[in-house]
Amino acid sequence: TRYVTVSLVPNQCMLWGGEDVPCAQILLMSLGGLDTETNCHISEKIQELLAKHFKIASNHYYIQFCDCEGHMIGYDGMTF
Repeated sequence: TRYVTVSLVPNQCMLWGGEDVPCAQILLMSLGGLDTETNCHISEKIQELLAKHFKIASNHYYIQFCDCEGHMIGYDGMTF
């Protein structure tokens, strides 16, 4: 969890299927460790948070999972 960051951009103008309803786009990037089982677990937990804190329905968001290699991520003047 040392390298986890979260960015929330409030008051974005977004439509879901042409409707002005609570919705989201999520980009989740990891340095390895993502697979079908892990992604399903993460997706379930994110759905719970979105419903509880943002009133976003489970069918009103997309999560894009990106499993990156260390050399593709810059940090502290270097790469991982």
